[in-house]
This record gives sequence, structure tokens and C-alpha cells, in this order.
Amino acid sequence: MQTILSGILGTHRKAWGIRPLIAPRLQIGPTRFRIPDIMVLRNTDPKDPIITFAPLLCIEILSKDDRLHEIQERVDDYASIGTPITWVVDPWKRIGYHASTKGFLQPDDHTLRVAGTPIAVSLPDLFTQLDES
Repeated sequence: MQTILSGILGTHRKAWGIRPLIAPRLQIGPTRFRIPDIMVLRNTDPKDPIITFAPLLCIEILSKDDRLHEIQERVDDYASIGTPITWVVDPWKRIGYHASTKGFLQPDDHTLRVAGTPIAVSLPDLFTQLDES
């Protein structure tokens, strides 16, 4: 799932003005770090080995044993540094969420988006690609 999703984002990187990164280090506090499954930066963001600023988007892909209440702590950490949105994708249940400090919301149109940008990923298309791989 991580490869497929980063591939979709990478395919559109120029049109969307983004840089997707797989498993980068994100500094949350002086001694606190997170490693999102995928992070999306703006093309204009610095190219640092450790990200110390709010990315445009963080993406978490659930493993079979992950639970949403456990993922909420990560979402809260990302939000605490100003990350506007986190996507959470559950490849086992075939659903995706827009996640925030208020919880998890499944998009009505089955498309994950980043508000104010052209970034949009169709969940049915994503899961079709997963089935084909």
C-alpha cells in the first residue's frame, strides 16, 4: 500500500507541486520524533534530512493489528506542529479517513483530498491497484 500510494503521489508531484517522502523523520519536539509512512511536502519546502516544520500531509497506513484509537496519538502529534491533515488508510477494511484532532472521518465520495490543493486520491482506485499487485 505504501508503494502504491507514494507512486500515485509521485506521478502527480509536478502538477500538484509536492514531494512525497517514504518514512521520513519528523521532529515533533526537542526530543520527540515520528516517522509517518508517507509525508507530503510542498516543492518549496526545504530539503532537510529531518523535517522540523509542518508538512502539507502525513499518511498512516494501518497494519492488521493497528487500532484507530492508537493512531489518534500520531495524528495529534502531527497536528501539534501545524500539519493540516492526516490521511489514515486501512488496506484490510478497504477504507480511508481524513484524520484530525477531532477524530476520523470517511469521505462521502470515497476520495481523500487536501483542502485548498488539487491533491485527491480515489480510494476505490487505490484498492484496485492493491488487488492487482
